Amino acid sequence: MFVITWLADLLYLPRLFVYYCQMGFES
Repeated sequence: MFVITWLADLLYLPRLFVYYCQMGFES
């Protein structure tokens, strides 16, 4: 189960980072 949460973090964090950057560029 630890590997699944670690993999989910790897997929989630970059997506959150890109979303944050898009918000910054739009404003």
